[in-house]
Amino acid sequence: AVVSTQSTGREMMIKVLHARGKFTVWDTNDILTLRTQHRIVGSLIGSLPDHTQQNLFHGVPLLLEIEEVFVGIQNNFLTLEDNVVFETPSKEEVESYWSQQYKEAEELTIKERERKKAKEKEWREKNHQTLESNNNSKRKRDEQKEKQAEDVNRNEEKDETQTTTSEDSSSNSEKNVTPISSSTTQTVETNQNSTQNEPNQATPTKPTDKTPPTSTTNPQTPPFDLNLTIPSTSLRKTLSFSIPQLTFTSQQILRCKIFSDLWSKGFYLTCASKFGGDFLAYPGDPLRFHAHYVIIVVEFEQTITALDIISYGRLAVSVKKSPVLATVDNNDTVRYTTIDWQGVT
Repeated sequence: AVVSTQSTGREMMIKVLHARGKFTVWDTNDILTLRTQHRIVGSLIGSLPDHTQQNLFHGVPLLLEIEEVFVGIQNNFLTLEDNVVFETPSKEEVESYWSQQYKEAEELTIKERERKKAKEKEWREKNHQTLESNNNSKRKRDEQKEKQAEDVNRNEEKDETQTTTSEDSSSNSEKNVTPISSSTTQTVETNQNSTQNEPNQATPTKPTDKTPPTSTTNPQTPPFDLNLTIPSTSLRKTLSFSIPQLTFTSQQILRCKIFSDLWSKGFYLTCASKFGGDFLAYPGDPLRFHAHYVIIVVEFEQTITALDIISYGRLAVSVKKSPVLATVDNNDTVRYTTIDWQGVT
Protein backbone atom coordinates (compact mmCIF):
# COMPACT_ATOMS: atom_id res chain seq x y z
CA ALA A 1 0.00 0.00 0.00
CA VAL A 2 1.64 3.21 -1.17
CA VAL A 3 0.14 6.44 0.12
CA SER A 4 1.76 9.51 -1.43
CA THR A 5 1.40 13.28 -1.47
CA GLN A 6 -1.46 15.18 -2.99
CA SER A 7 -1.49 18.79 -4.19
CA THR A 8 -4.03 21.21 -2.72
CA GLY A 9 -3.33 24.64 -4.17
CA ARG A 10 0.10 25.78 -3.06
CA GLU A 11 0.53 23.18 -0.35
CA MET A 12 1.80 19.64 -0.78
CA MET A 13 -0.15 17.50 1.68
CA ILE A 14 1.48 14.25 2.72
CA LYS A 15 -0.98 11.41 3.13
CA VAL A 16 -0.79 9.39 6.33
CA LEU A 17 -2.53 6.05 6.52
CA HIS A 18 -4.53 5.69 9.75
CA ALA A 19 -5.43 2.13 10.71
CA ARG A 20 -6.02 0.56 14.14
CA GLY A 21 -4.61 3.56 15.98
CA LYS A 22 -1.34 3.56 14.00
CA PHE A 23 -0.15 6.31 11.67
CA THR A 24 2.15 5.24 8.83
CA VAL A 25 3.77 6.85 5.79
CA TRP A 26 4.75 4.54 2.95
CA ASP A 27 6.30 6.77 0.29
CA THR A 28 10.07 7.24 0.62
CA ASN A 29 9.95 10.74 -0.88
CA ASP A 30 7.36 11.76 1.71
CA ILE A 31 9.51 10.32 4.49
CA LEU A 32 12.49 12.34 3.27
CA THR A 33 10.35 15.49 3.00
CA LEU A 34 9.02 15.06 6.54
CA ARG A 35 12.53 14.78 7.96
CA THR A 36 14.36 17.44 5.96
CA GLN A 37 11.65 20.09 5.59
CA HIS A 38 9.30 19.60 8.52
CA ARG A 39 11.62 18.11 11.21
CA ILE A 40 9.32 15.11 11.71
CA VAL A 41 11.50 12.06 12.45
CA GLY A 42 9.16 9.20 13.33
CA SER A 43 10.54 5.65 13.37
CA LEU A 44 11.03 3.17 10.54
CA ILE A 45 9.49 -0.20 11.37
CA GLY A 46 9.79 -2.20 8.12
CA SER A 47 12.43 -4.85 7.45
CA LEU A 48 15.01 -4.58 4.69
CA PRO A 49 14.47 -7.02 1.78
CA ASP A 50 18.14 -8.05 1.61
CA HIS A 51 18.56 -8.40 5.40
CA THR A 52 15.29 -9.56 6.85
CA GLN A 53 16.78 -11.27 9.91
CA GLN A 54 18.53 -8.21 11.42
CA ASN A 55 16.89 -5.50 13.52
CA LEU A 56 19.51 -2.73 13.49
CA PHE A 57 18.39 -1.03 10.26
CA HIS A 58 14.78 -0.71 9.17
CA GLY A 59 12.85 0.41 6.13
CA VAL A 60 9.38 1.63 5.21
CA PRO A 61 6.81 2.24 6.52
CA LEU A 62 7.48 5.21 8.80
CA LEU A 63 5.51 5.08 12.04
CA LEU A 64 4.40 8.48 13.40
CA GLU A 65 3.38 9.32 16.95
CA ILE A 66 0.07 11.04 17.56
CA GLU A 67 1.92 14.24 18.57
CA GLU A 68 3.72 14.31 15.20
CA VAL A 69 0.42 13.83 13.38
CA PHE A 70 -1.12 16.63 15.44
CA VAL A 71 1.69 19.05 14.49
CA GLY A 72 1.45 18.02 10.82
CA ILE A 73 -2.28 18.63 10.64
CA GLN A 74 -1.98 21.86 12.63
CA ASN A 75 0.63 23.21 10.19
CA ASN A 76 -1.11 21.92 7.04
CA PHE A 77 1.45 19.47 5.70
CA LEU A 78 -0.23 16.19 6.74
CA THR A 79 -3.60 14.72 5.94
CA LEU A 80 -5.15 11.56 7.38
CA GLU A 81 -6.50 8.85 5.13
CA ASP A 82 -9.10 6.68 6.85
CA ASN A 83 -10.95 3.79 5.24
CA VAL A 84 -8.59 3.71 2.30
CA VAL A 85 -10.03 1.66 -0.55
CA PHE A 86 -7.41 -0.16 -2.59
CA GLU A 87 -8.12 -1.35 -6.08
CA THR A 88 -8.07 -5.09 -6.66
CA PRO A 89 -5.02 -5.93 -8.79
CA SER A 90 -5.55 -7.59 -12.14
CA LYS A 91 -4.35 -11.08 -12.99
CA GLU A 92 -1.43 -9.69 -15.01
CA GLU A 93 -0.35 -7.51 -12.08
CA VAL A 94 -0.46 -10.48 -9.70
CA GLU A 95 1.61 -12.61 -12.07
CA SER A 96 4.08 -9.78 -12.57
CA TYR A 97 4.37 -9.31 -8.80
CA TRP A 98 5.13 -12.97 -8.09
CA SER A 99 7.50 -13.15 -11.07
CA GLN A 100 9.40 -10.22 -9.60
CA GLN A 101 9.42 -11.89 -6.18
CA TYR A 102 10.87 -15.13 -7.60
CA LYS A 103 13.47 -13.17 -9.55
CA GLU A 104 14.57 -11.24 -6.47
CA ALA A 105 14.70 -14.46 -4.43
CA GLU A 106 16.89 -16.11 -7.06
CA GLU A 107 19.22 -13.09 -7.16
CA LEU A 108 19.51 -13.14 -3.37
CA THR A 109 20.31 -16.86 -3.45
CA ILE A 110 23.07 -16.32 -6.02
CA LYS A 111 24.49 -13.43 -4.00
CA GLU A 112 24.49 -15.57 -0.86
CA ARG A 113 26.32 -18.41 -2.60
CA GLU A 114 28.93 -16.04 -3.99
CA ARG A 115 29.36 -14.49 -0.55
CA LYS A 116 29.91 -17.89 1.04
CA LYS A 117 32.43 -18.88 -1.63
CA ALA A 118 34.35 -15.63 -1.21
CA LYS A 119 34.33 -16.05 2.55
CA GLU A 120 35.55 -19.64 2.28
CA LYS A 121 38.33 -18.60 -0.11
CA GLU A 122 39.36 -15.80 2.20
CA TRP A 123 39.41 -18.23 5.15
CA ARG A 124 41.59 -20.70 3.25
CA GLU A 125 44.06 -18.01 2.25
CA LYS A 126 44.18 -16.68 5.77
CA ASN A 127 44.63 -20.18 7.18
CA HIS A 128 47.46 -20.87 4.71
CA GLN A 129 49.21 -17.64 5.70
CA THR A 130 48.80 -18.53 9.35
CA LEU A 131 50.35 -21.98 8.82
CA GLU A 132 53.29 -20.47 6.94
CA SER A 133 53.89 -17.89 9.65
CA ASN A 134 53.72 -20.59 12.33
CA ASN A 135 56.25 -22.73 10.43
CA ASN A 136 58.59 -19.77 10.02
CA SER A 137 58.29 -18.93 13.71
CA LYS A 138 59.03 -22.54 14.67
CA ARG A 139 62.03 -22.63 12.34
CA LYS A 140 63.40 -19.43 13.89
CA ARG A 141 62.90 -20.80 17.41
CA ASP A 142 64.77 -24.00 16.53
CA GLU A 143 67.66 -22.01 15.06
CA GLN A 144 67.84 -19.85 18.17
CA LYS A 145 67.89 -22.91 20.40
CA GLU A 146 70.74 -24.47 18.40
CA LYS A 147 72.68 -21.23 18.56
CA GLN A 148 72.16 -20.98 22.31
CA ALA A 149 73.33 -24.58 22.76
CA GLU A 150 76.49 -23.86 20.77
CA ASP A 151 77.16 -20.76 22.88
CA VAL A 152 76.74 -22.79 26.09
CA ASN A 153 79.22 -25.48 24.92
CA ARG A 154 81.71 -22.83 23.87
CA ASN A 155 81.45 -21.11 27.27
CA GLU A 156 81.91 -24.42 29.14
CA GLU A 157 85.08 -25.22 27.20
CA LYS A 158 86.38 -21.73 27.94
CA ASP A 159 85.63 -22.10 31.68
CA GLU A 160 87.47 -25.47 31.85
CA THR A 161 90.57 -23.89 30.24
CA GLN A 162 90.53 -20.99 32.73
CA THR A 163 90.14 -23.39 35.70
CA THR A 164 93.20 -25.41 34.67
CA THR A 165 95.29 -22.25 34.30
CA SER A 166 94.23 -20.92 37.73
CA GLU A 167 95.14 -24.24 39.47
CA ASP A 168 98.64 -24.09 38.01
CA SER A 169 99.15 -20.50 39.16
CA SER A 170 97.92 -21.25 42.72
CA SER A 171 100.37 -24.16 43.15
CA ASN A 172 103.26 -21.86 42.17
CA SER A 173 102.18 -19.13 44.62
CA GLU A 174 102.04 -21.58 47.60
CA LYS A 175 105.73 -22.26 47.20
CA ASN A 176 106.59 -18.54 47.65
CA VAL A 177 104.53 -17.90 50.88
CA THR A 178 106.59 -16.37 53.83
CA PRO A 179 105.66 -17.10 57.54
CA ILE A 180 104.10 -14.33 59.67
CA SER A 181 106.29 -13.05 62.56
CA SER A 182 105.24 -13.26 66.22
CA SER A 183 105.34 -9.49 66.67
CA THR A 184 102.75 -9.00 63.96
CA THR A 185 100.46 -11.55 65.66
CA GLN A 186 100.70 -9.74 69.01
CA THR A 187 99.83 -6.40 67.38
CA VAL A 188 96.66 -7.86 65.83
CA GLU A 189 95.54 -9.35 69.16
CA THR A 190 96.13 -6.04 70.99
CA ASN A 191 93.96 -4.15 68.46
CA GLN A 192 91.11 -6.69 68.83
CA ASN A 193 91.14 -6.39 72.66
CA SER A 194 91.00 -2.59 72.53
CA THR A 195 88.07 -2.71 70.17
CA GLN A 196 86.09 -5.04 72.49
CA ASN A 197 86.67 -2.81 75.58
CA GLU A 198 85.07 0.32 73.95
CA PRO A 199 81.66 1.16 75.47
CA ASN A 200 78.64 0.61 73.28
CA GLN A 201 76.86 3.78 72.12
CA ALA A 202 73.23 4.06 73.16
CA THR A 203 70.73 4.12 70.32
CA PRO A 204 68.45 7.15 70.38
CA THR A 205 64.86 6.45 71.29
CA LYS A 206 61.98 7.97 69.38
CA PRO A 207 60.03 10.39 71.52
CA THR A 208 56.42 9.44 72.04
CA ASP A 209 53.68 11.85 71.26
CA LYS A 210 51.55 12.05 74.38
CA THR A 211 49.02 14.40 72.83
CA PRO A 212 45.78 12.46 72.44
CA PRO A 213 44.14 12.66 69.00
CA THR A 214 41.21 14.95 68.73
CA SER A 215 38.02 13.22 67.64
CA THR A 216 35.56 15.12 65.47
CA THR A 217 31.98 14.03 65.21
CA ASN A 218 29.82 15.13 62.34
CA PRO A 219 26.47 16.44 63.48
CA GLN A 220 23.63 14.36 62.18
CA THR A 221 21.61 15.98 59.42
CA PRO A 222 17.99 16.14 60.45
CA PRO A 223 15.62 14.28 58.12
CA PHE A 224 13.50 16.36 55.80
CA ASP A 225 10.58 15.83 53.47
CA LEU A 226 10.51 18.20 50.51
CA ASN A 227 7.38 18.29 48.41
CA LEU A 228 7.01 20.77 45.56
CA THR A 229 3.37 21.35 44.76
CA ILE A 230 2.47 23.25 41.64
CA PRO A 231 -0.52 25.57 42.30
CA SER A 232 -3.79 23.89 41.43
CA THR A 233 -5.73 25.77 38.78
CA SER A 234 -8.14 24.81 36.07
CA LEU A 235 -6.31 23.37 33.04
CA ARG A 236 -7.70 24.02 29.61
CA LYS A 237 -7.74 20.43 28.37
CA THR A 238 -8.95 21.17 24.90
CA LEU A 239 -7.18 21.68 21.60
CA SER A 240 -7.31 24.88 19.60
CA PHE A 241 -8.94 22.89 16.78
CA SER A 242 -10.53 19.47 16.40
CA ILE A 243 -9.56 16.51 14.26
CA PRO A 244 -12.70 14.56 13.39
CA GLN A 245 -10.88 11.26 12.90
CA LEU A 246 -9.11 11.35 16.28
CA THR A 247 -10.14 11.35 19.92
CA PHE A 248 -7.59 12.68 22.40
CA THR A 249 -7.27 11.91 26.09
CA SER A 250 -6.31 14.66 28.56
CA GLN A 251 -2.72 13.35 28.73
CA GLN A 252 -2.45 13.26 24.93
CA ILE A 253 -3.74 16.84 24.73
CA LEU A 254 -1.06 17.93 27.20
CA ARG A 255 1.67 16.10 25.29
CA CYS A 256 0.49 17.51 21.94
CA LYS A 257 0.61 21.10 23.21
CA ILE A 258 4.12 20.68 24.62
CA PHE A 259 5.33 18.83 21.51
CA SER A 260 3.91 21.56 19.26
CA ASP A 261 5.56 24.33 21.30
CA LEU A 262 8.97 22.63 21.25
CA TRP A 263 8.65 21.89 17.53
CA SER A 264 7.84 25.55 16.84
CA LYS A 265 11.09 26.50 18.63
CA GLY A 266 13.10 24.56 16.04
CA PHE A 267 13.82 21.30 17.90
CA TYR A 268 13.82 17.79 16.44
CA LEU A 269 11.80 15.58 18.78
CA THR A 270 11.80 11.82 19.32
CA CYS A 271 10.47 9.42 21.93
CA ALA A 272 12.41 9.33 25.23
CA SER A 273 10.96 6.22 26.84
CA LYS A 274 14.46 4.67 26.99
CA PHE A 275 15.72 7.72 28.90
CA GLY A 276 13.01 8.01 31.53
CA GLY A 277 11.13 10.89 29.85
CA ASP A 278 8.53 11.72 27.22
CA PHE A 279 10.54 13.49 24.48
CA LEU A 280 14.15 13.98 23.48
CA ALA A 281 14.93 17.45 22.13
CA TYR A 282 17.70 17.70 19.51
CA PRO A 283 19.23 20.95 18.21
CA GLY A 284 19.49 19.36 14.74
CA ASP A 285 18.92 16.10 12.90
CA PRO A 286 19.36 13.14 15.31
CA LEU A 287 21.71 11.54 12.79
CA ARG A 288 24.15 14.41 13.32
CA PHE A 289 23.50 15.65 16.87
CA HIS A 290 23.00 14.27 20.36
CA ALA A 291 19.92 15.27 22.32
CA HIS A 292 20.40 18.13 24.78
CA TYR A 293 17.21 17.76 26.83
CA VAL A 294 14.99 15.05 28.25
CA ILE A 295 11.46 16.50 28.33
CA ILE A 296 9.26 15.19 31.16
CA VAL A 297 5.57 16.07 30.82
CA VAL A 298 3.78 16.77 34.13
CA GLU A 299 0.31 17.99 35.04
CA PHE A 300 0.08 21.61 36.17
CA GLU A 301 -1.47 20.62 39.51
CA GLN A 302 0.77 17.58 39.97
CA THR A 303 2.69 17.15 43.25
CA ILE A 304 6.39 16.45 42.74
CA THR A 305 8.35 14.91 45.61
CA ALA A 306 12.05 15.22 46.34
CA LEU A 307 12.50 11.60 45.28
CA ASP A 308 10.98 12.42 41.88
CA ILE A 309 13.39 15.32 41.39
CA ILE A 310 16.36 13.12 42.32
CA SER A 311 15.16 10.43 39.91
CA TYR A 312 14.76 12.93 37.06
CA GLY A 313 18.18 14.43 37.73
CA ARG A 314 20.09 11.17 37.98
CA LEU A 315 18.39 9.62 34.95
CA ALA A 316 19.17 12.60 32.73
CA VAL A 317 22.70 13.20 33.99
CA SER A 318 23.62 9.53 33.54
CA VAL A 319 23.01 9.98 29.78
CA LYS A 320 24.58 13.50 29.69
CA LYS A 321 21.36 15.42 29.17
CA SER A 322 19.45 18.13 31.04
CA PRO A 323 16.07 17.19 32.56
CA VAL A 324 13.25 19.61 31.75
CA LEU A 325 9.80 19.54 33.39
CA ALA A 326 7.14 20.77 30.94
CA THR A 327 3.54 21.67 31.69
CA VAL A 328 0.69 23.95 30.55
CA ASP A 329 -0.72 26.62 32.89
CA ASN A 330 -4.27 27.95 33.19
CA ASN A 331 -3.60 30.51 30.44
CA ASP A 332 -2.82 27.70 28.00
CA THR A 333 0.87 28.69 28.07
CA VAL A 334 3.58 26.04 28.00
CA ARG A 335 6.07 26.44 30.87
CA TYR A 336 9.41 24.72 31.37
CA THR A 337 11.50 24.08 34.48
CA THR A 338 15.08 22.88 34.00
CA ILE A 339 16.74 20.93 36.81
CA ASP A 340 20.38 21.93 37.27
CA TRP A 341 21.70 18.68 38.73
CA GLN A 342 24.68 19.07 41.07
CA GLY A 343 24.48 15.78 42.96
CA VAL A 344 27.18 14.91 45.46
CA THR A 345 29.07 11.74 44.52
